[in-house]
Order: sequence, then C-alpha cells, then structure tokens
Amino acid sequence: MSTHHRRTTHTSGINYEQLGWKCKHQGKYEEAIDAFDKAIVRKQRPYVALHGKGECLLDLGKYSDALNCFENAIKIDRHHAWAYHGAGRAYHYLKKYDLALAYYDKSIQITRQSVVAWHWKGRTLIRMDEYVLAEEALKTALKNAIGSKYGRNAIPLIEADLFFAKAHKIEMAHPSNGTPNRGVVIIGDNNAPIIFGDNKGPINNGGNQATDDAIQNRPIIMGEPGTGWTVPNEQIIQRSEEQNPGDVKPTGILSRICKTETCSFCGAPTQEDQHYCNKCGRKLR
Repeated sequence: MSTHHRRTTHTSGINYEQLGWKCKHQGKYEEAIDAFDKAIVRKQRPYVALHGKGECLLDLGKYSDALNCFENAIKIDRHHAWAYHGAGRAYHYLKKYDLALAYYDKSIQITRQSVVAWHWKGRTLIRMDEYVLAEEALKTALKNAIGSKYGRNAIPLIEADLFFAKAHKIEMAHPSNGTPNRGVVIIGDNNAPIIFGDNKGPINNGGNQATDDAIQNRPIIMGEPGTGWTVPNEQIIQRSEEQNPGDVKPTGILSRICKTETCSFCGAPTQEDQHYCNKCGRKLR
C-alpha cells in the first residue's frame, strides 16, 4: 500500500479528535468525551485525544479519571508537555500538591515557555502558602503569556493570582494585631471556614474567588497551540448572613491595597486594578 493511500485511509471519514475539541469548547463535555473515545479507538492522534478527554473530565470534576487519561497519554509520548501539566492540575484538585508541582516541573522542562504549567505552579504554591515562590512562578507565567499568541487570554487570570500572592506575602510579612471580622469567611479545604478580612474590606479581597473558581463562562484559555482549557469551580469567598456590627478592627494592609468598587453590569464587588468581573466575566475597563 502506498504512502498516499495509507494517509487517505487514515484521514477519511469523521475526524473525531477535532470533533471532540469542538464539542469541548461548546461546553458539551459528554459529547466531547464520546468523540475523543472514538478518536482513540481509530488512532486519530490518540495522545491529543487522551489529553482532550482528560481536560473534559477536569471540567466535570472527575479528577481521578482525568489523571488516568493524562497518565495514559504520557505513556504514548513522554516528550510532550501537555499531559504533564494536565496531570499536575488533576493532582492539584486532588490536593496532592507535591505531586502537582513535580508534574508542572516536568512540563516546564519540555516547554520552558508554557503558560499553563507556570500559571498552575503558581496557583498550587498559593495553596501551599508559599507566596514568594508563587509570585516568582506567576511572574514567569505572565511574561510567557504576554509573548505568546496562545496565552494572552490567560493574562487577566494570571494578574489576579499574582495580585493575591503579592498581597498575602505582604500580609504575612506584616501581620495585623487586630481581630479578624467574623462576617467575611473563606470556605477552605474540607469545607472548613477560614476567618479573613475586615468589615471595611470588599467581599472579594483577591482570594480564592480570584484564583481557583474564577469564572464559569470565561473564554477558553489557550495554553499551547491546539489546546484549550478551563478550570472547574472551587469554593468561593462568602459573606455570612449575620454580621456583628461591633466586631471591627483597624484597616489591615491587604484592605488598604484593595479598593472597593462594583461591576457596572452585575454589581459584584471588584478591585481598583481588576480588568474582568469575577462574577459575570465582562470587561470592566
């Protein structure tokens, strides 16, 4: 059989790998997974199809299943960066942060200019309270995104995470002696409430809402050529129903950095230098 005939046979009919990405970008995750499965069976770029299926499973919150897809993709091609940072993100959501960092580093070893790997390395370091290291990783992610055709859509999210890391680095270097306000609560890991902020500060002080849960309907963020990725929602900052008006402390450093404003479209609290609304996703300025 000639080379031309083999190529014609391989590419004839429906390209299920491309169909899978189309469905994923439309938010039709189950249809996308079905298309990727057919692409894998038909050997239509199985590495890319496994990566795409893993991305869909991440969006659906099926982190262990997503990890299996990324691991299988790595078995096919150990010299490709996508599945490594995919596995890192799966480990992040499984709260195995050391393993997540190890996989980001493997991805970065292959592609130093990766926006996704550096960005998520910064996010995971934030989860580990390593704000200085997180700032360094996020600065690299921002630099790569600015110079990348495929990473520019990620710039607002990277900037929000970088602001969060810088603010918490300052807060840890100069801890406040005041009593935290019970009215502002971050729902942390394992649904444990974490006291945060003060009565005069905005509800979103650049915390988890600006990092992991972000915006459900934000645009597809391109990491490397030909890939798209979104981030599943995580728990967000909430204001409790009851506030104790007498529980007031002096304004902290983080509150002085954050200026209270609201989105003109949905009324959600925003920050002075925030470019996109964390609730509706529209551009603010």
